[in-house]
Amino acid sequence: MQLKALLLLATPSAGTLATGQITGRVFEPSRAFVPNAQVKVVNLATDATVNTLTANDATYHVGLLPDGRYSVEVMVPGMGAFRRTAQLNNGKDAPVNAILQLGQIQKNIEVAAQGKPKAQQNPPSRIRVGGNVQAAKPTYQGPRLSEKSQGRGPPGFSPHSGSNFEGRHGRFAQFDARRRARSGRSVS
Repeated sequence: MQLKALLLLATPSAGTLATGQITGRVFEPSRAFVPNAQVKVVNLATDATVNTLTANDATYHVGLLPDGRYSVEVMVPGMGAFRRTAQLNNGKDAPVNAILQLGQIQKNIEVAAQGKPKAQQNPPSRIRVGGNVQAAKPTYQGPRLSEKSQGRGPPGFSPHSGSNFEGRHGRFAQFDARRRARSGRSVS
């Protein structure tokens, strides 16, 4: 007797509503699948809400929805939210595929120190470099470079002072001139 009652409830009658489903897949910008994405489907007329997650193949199905307009929202942490509207008519399915964009994550970190600052130590006067002990060179602490000399080296630097190794200037050129003189080639 109960079986007949269930069959009568399950058979469609002339007054039943047509139902459809909203289905789709969720992708990240590189078109890779996004499993476990949160999908929220809202009937815009009644505010009835259905929440689901995408499967391992990034698909989702929300079925037995009456005809009408629906809002589909997909959310994944670290990605931008995806929102679209879908229309179900005459029980036909509405596919809504989502391609998510990278989102922005903002985090504020506050750092606080406790205690007194350490006293500054004097820099070493000699530094050991590969077995040799060399005198430490003081760092330049003078005024800022002028606009004219900015980006061309430290104050007093000139590309034609004896410190570069290019062209016929500097130590390399002197070495090269001596080498040529010993080999008998002329120096021009």
